[in-house]
Formats: sequence, C-alpha cells, structure tokens
Amino acid sequence: MSTITSGTNVTFESEVVLYNYNLKALAYGWNGNYAYITNQPRAYRDTLFADTDEKSFTIGCSDATLLTYGTTYYWYAYGLKSGQVGDKAKVSVQRGHRDPEDLYESTWSVFADATVTKVPFSNWNTYYVGSVTY
Repeated sequence: MSTITSGTNVTFESEVVLYNYNLKALAYGWNGNYAYITNQPRAYRDTLFADTDEKSFTIGCSDATLLTYGTTYYWYAYGLKSGQVGDKAKVSVQRGHRDPEDLYESTWSVFADATVTKVPFSNWNTYYVGSVTY
C-alpha cells in the first residue's frame, strides 16, 4: 500500500465495515436522502452490492494520483439504521485500478488490487459507529 499513487491508473478506497455475521449490523445500507461529504479528489460512494456478512460503507477516490502526501482526508455519510444499539466495526483501505481506465467516479469500474485492515473488528466494539482516525 506504500505505492498508493504509483502508476496512472490507481484508485483508493477507505471503508467502515459493520459486522453482520449475526444479521445484526448497526446499519444495513446507505441513506439515499443524504449525500456524503469528503475532501477526497474524484470521489464516489461505493455500493453495498453483494455485501452479506460484512456491510461495507465505502467512499473511494477514482484517481489516487491526486492524493497529496501529508494531507488528512475524511468522509462522512449516513447509513440506514437497523434498530440495533451496538455493533462491531472495522476500518479497511484498498488500492485498486479502473477498468476501463478512462472512466472516473464510477462504482462499477473500480477493482481491488490490495486491501489492508487498519482497525480490526476486535479493536472497535461500539454502540455508535462514529469516526475513527487511522
């Protein structure tokens, strides 16, 4: 992951993943009534398509060459609350690529090359999934 911006066709995603192996995730989908907020360049909101045991709330950068070393990037988004009061969560980051290469800001054109868990489920057991700095 140290070569996140090497190459011309490179993407970056950061995600908060909710534990759903017990079918009791804190949220079950994006709240479409609200937009997400981020300072990432060429940003997009990823889909939860095919998420079952883990619900991944992900904001991506479709051109990681625009990320600047030393800059703190953030995102905020709203999920659809499931009625659960607690949950396990983890934070992961992913380096990927676009296909086709010239399609930006599209969920369906980004493919993973490497994913790293920065905060595992065992380290984040919470009653409110808020923000985490990693």
